[in-house]
Amino acid sequence: MKKTLTTIAIVLLVAASSFAQQQVGLSYSQEYSWHGFRLYDSDYIHSGVSTTVRGIDVSVIAHADDAELDDFEYWDTYLSRKLPSIAGFDISAGYNYLVMPNGVDIQEASITASIPGSVSPRLTYAYILPDVADTDGQLYVFGLDVALGDSNGISAVLSADITYNDGVNPFGGSEIQEWTHATAGLTVNVPMKGFILQPGVFYQHTMEPEALQREEDEVWYSVGIQYRF
Repeated sequence: MKKTLTTIAIVLLVAASSFAQQQVGLSYSQEYSWHGFRLYDSDYIHSGVSTTVRGIDVSVIAHADDAELDDFEYWDTYLSRKLPSIAGFDISAGYNYLVMPNGVDIQEASITASIPGSVSPRLTYAYILPDVADTDGQLYVFGLDVALGDSNGISAVLSADITYNDGVNPFGGSEIQEWTHATAGLTVNVPMKGFILQPGVFYQHTMEPEALQREEDEVWYSVGIQYRF
């Protein structure tokens, strides 16, 4: 199953790159946090490829043990698309397929409503469906994005959110129904002769560290580069 999904992800990226209309990107993250959960230990690296094809954003994140960098065994494939606005709200829908290290595959469908502007509140509802019976759940993410700087020069996005978890636990065990964590992040966009360099730093405060299997307070960095057509 995992090899099949890996093949599908690679084919999807190649096809998307062939028809890309807007951008292609590469990224690396020191830490990978899925809705607050730590799914991989510190020995793993997390690299990604993204593109846009016919208005659909496509990204694949691969996870590999740094002792076996040629073995990217676990993948996330994410698709998102902006939908027509409703009552002044920007609406977008997303779909994510995760190949998990514990042998469980997860599907995630989400919809986000946000208020457009340089200061943009948003609400995301996500339905999580693992391939294990009776383990589905929901997430509610309340967030705020603030655009800073010059859109034609160096710019940045300051973001913050807090998540209510209603039954999602990729590790199994007890059901979670709590405000589990809050995050904040700063991503900077630096134009460089047709490319955009995107360093970022992120912070997570975890209210339920045992359930999410991580420390109460953590900081990590990421770096990405995009080429826009």
